[in-house]
Amino acid sequence: MQPYIDKLKKLDRKWLIAIATVVVVGLGFFIWNGQRKYDPAKDIKVSFYGYNGSGDVSVNRDEIKRKAFEYIGKKEGLNGSDIARLEENNLNYSNMTDIYSKAEKAVSLTELVSIDVSKPNNLSNGDKVTVSVTVPSKEIKVKPVTKKLTVKGLKKVKILTAKDIASHLNIKFVGYDGLGQAQITSKKYDYKTINVKHNGRLKNGDQIKLNVAKLVDSTTGTKFSGDQYVKVKVTGLTDLKKIPNMDDIIKLNTEYAKNENKSDESISFKIDKMHTYASESTDGIITGSYTSDYIASPEVVINEKVRVSKLTIYTLFKITRTITGSKPTSVYSAYGLKRLSVEDGRIDLASKSTESDGIFDSSQDSLPIIQKQIEKTAVLIK
Repeated sequence: MQPYIDKLKKLDRKWLIAIATVVVVGLGFFIWNGQRKYDPAKDIKVSFYGYNGSGDVSVNRDEIKRKAFEYIGKKEGLNGSDIARLEENNLNYSNMTDIYSKAEKAVSLTELVSIDVSKPNNLSNGDKVTVSVTVPSKEIKVKPVTKKLTVKGLKKVKILTAKDIASHLNIKFVGYDGLGQAQITSKKYDYKTINVKHNGRLKNGDQIKLNVAKLVDSTTGTKFSGDQYVKVKVTGLTDLKKIPNMDDIIKLNTEYAKNENKSDESISFKIDKMHTYASESTDGIITGSYTSDYIASPEVVINEKVRVSKLTIYTLFKITRTITGSKPTSVYSAYGLKRLSVEDGRIDLASKSTESDGIFDSSQDSLPIIQKQIEKTAVLIK
């Protein structure tokens, strides 16, 4: 009987050891499983796109966040259907009273996980970038990850020179000699701007420099190289000095001045004609006040229609007035017509009169000062 009892004792010890082993392994697995975290390293996918020197990087953040949420959700006691409901509702748990507290915590923990790239743009092939998954709390069941990558696969950039760009620009000049503007058209550079110095005051023979480098957009796979400027000679502006009926306007201006300064028994006027000028249609032709309905901008918009302002043509006179028994006094006065246009090579004077279109300005400054003021906005005709 004793041998059987001894065998049973041995057998019990074996079972006890086996049971203990199962318990220890099970407990170890339980602890390990409770501490196990989602490892996003294997799921990170990065793609580089764009052009060498201005490339961008894309990381599958949404996918990683989704997997992190699913893992965290399970750890917080949510089952598969609960997680599916939350994902369908874009993680909005406000109307899910049955799982509210678990869902709130799972969403909050997931939102703390951040996915960043050390250099997200302006990339070149060969650059080194780092993708980091940052986890600010040990409570979050996600492993922090740092993954280093080399940029590759960005498209080759085309190098352009000022000559290449200029070949796509049609540059003309409109208006009048001394009051000219640039007009630029292009099929390639639609509605971009180019600075034209002295635009609105250009004259035939001027050499202008256009900075065309700014038309290059590096995000389109092009890069500028070399001198930024192209030189263009101003041509094609109408020479107002050669307008055949200019003398008719000067006669009208002179009659206007005489009618406004008529002598009588007590006052006599002496009218000396000085010079005739043309400017954009404006008021305050001597004093410098400039109320033209249109002023040319130095920023020329490609393919935008250029508006040519109508003209004011006026003559400057020295008016000497003598009151009987007093010394003569002099003043410089300008008389002219505004809102004039050139039609078929001639100034259109139809229906123009000094009553409706006349313009007058006067100054007591010296002639050199007045001429300097006038030259800021006008061109000398004769």
